[in-house]
Amino acid sequence: MPDDAALAVLYPSMAPAEGVRTEMYPSMPKPEPEQPAEPTNPTGEPKTPAEILYGNKEAPLPVVDVPRSIKETRDADELRQMYNPQQQLSHVIRDDFFTKDGAETDLPVPMQKAIVAELREMATDLGMGADDVRGLRAIGQTIKEAPSDAQRMAWREQAVTQLNATYGKDAKGALRDAAKFIAQDPRRVKMLEARGMGDHPDAVLLFAKLARQARNAGKLK
Repeated sequence: MPDDAALAVLYPSMAPAEGVRTEMYPSMPKPEPEQPAEPTNPTGEPKTPAEILYGNKEAPLPVVDVPRSIKETRDADELRQMYNPQQQLSHVIRDDFFTKDGAETDLPVPMQKAIVAELREMATDLGMGADDVRGLRAIGQTIKEAPSDAQRMAWREQAVTQLNATYGKDAKGALRDAAKFIAQDPRRVKMLEARGMGDHPDAVLLFAKLARQARNAGKLK
């Protein structure tokens, strides 16, 4: 996933301002979060931003909270055992994710490694190749701040035009599949909500493509 989107999940201060619509489209129901199989925080509320995906920041070996349905899908995927995400995507989701280009972070090294590893797993869940990861990162890097309502509407109109051009009469179905595919993992929703990236026409088209791939492979019903 792109740097900005991942950081928005880990750091709520980077998410859209309160009151800004975050749905991909108003007609699309906002997916309800799925409870993780074994929440690290018994209160149900993360104590630190990083706990949105991971356990206590002070823990030496962070435990990843993966939704049960996602874990079951991973365990049942035989190809995943042959094509390890940690090897296949290491060149596009690099080990220096948090420190490249001289960047600084206060996250402990074990947590950095856990986050990077899980981002590779999440990209594989989506069926993303290296070009898809680069494309989504590029989209995130163009969004410097939460877009205005007017910008969101303009993006949505552009997305509709692109969907119609790509899928024709099945454009609405492609959009529904994209929303359904994203909702499979609540963490995807949070990442795409970061500064309105889920409304960006290129992101909508990318997830429509990934959702269609998933449906053809029997991974989206």
